[in-house]
Amino acid sequence: RSRMLKALLSRDAAESRRVELDGVDPEVFKLLLRHLYTGELPEGDADTPEMHQHLLEAADRFCIPSLLQASQHALIVGLSVESV
Repeated sequence: RSRMLKALLSRDAAESRRVELDGVDPEVFKLLLRHLYTGELPEGDADTPEMHQHLLEAADRFCIPSLLQASQHALIVGLSVESV
């Protein structure tokens, strides 16, 4: 689902068993991978505007349109007079 992520993991995996992704929080990456495998979005304590913002940034960085759109939608739905 993400050509960029596939290329990154394939290249780094060939060189070593460890992949470092600067600028991506491990919890954000975990949710990103969960979305890639299941199509699900954050639930419970992780379902916050801040987390959706981080996921939006990660989705843009790794070219994951489905997560980008879902995060945008979650942020738009969460907008209110009180939250702005």
